[in-house]
Amino acid sequence: MKVSIVLSRHQLQITNSLAGLATLQGVLQQYFSKNSISDDAANDLMLVTEELVVNIINYGYKDQQEHSIDIVFEIEGKLAKRKLSIIVIDDAMPFNPLSHDMPEFGLPSADVEIGGLGIPLIRRLSDRQHYEYKEGRNIFSVSKTIAGN
Repeated sequence: MKVSIVLSRHQLQITNSLAGLATLQGVLQQYFSKNSISDDAANDLMLVTEELVVNIINYGYKDQQEHSIDIVFEIEGKLAKRKLSIIVIDDAMPFNPLSHDMPEFGLPSADVEIGGLGIPLIRRLSDRQHYEYKEGRNIFSVSKTIAGN
């Protein structure tokens, strides 16, 4: 039986707005710094989180109402080998980005459609991705193995 120890956990709730995104960015930077996350891993996970949240803000809601987006950051494992997970939970329209076809790379720029590159980016910058829709909420999690300091 594999037991994982949670070393650090933080929860944040933002609104579906650019101001909410700015709040998230600041809190994430503090969390990464406090937990000695390397610059490379921090940059990767910041980009992944921004991509997920911006897509929720821009495309997830049919109305113009304020909605809450919950984000959980969690580090588990041992100091020598830790896993950082980021879970984004929202009440936007159900959307599983992992079920969509990957775009074709290597095409001439004139043949490339705008958009659709966020999920390949998320897959490249994280080790694991998981999506589920439960009780009216999208739950998308990503994780990345991070070395200890």
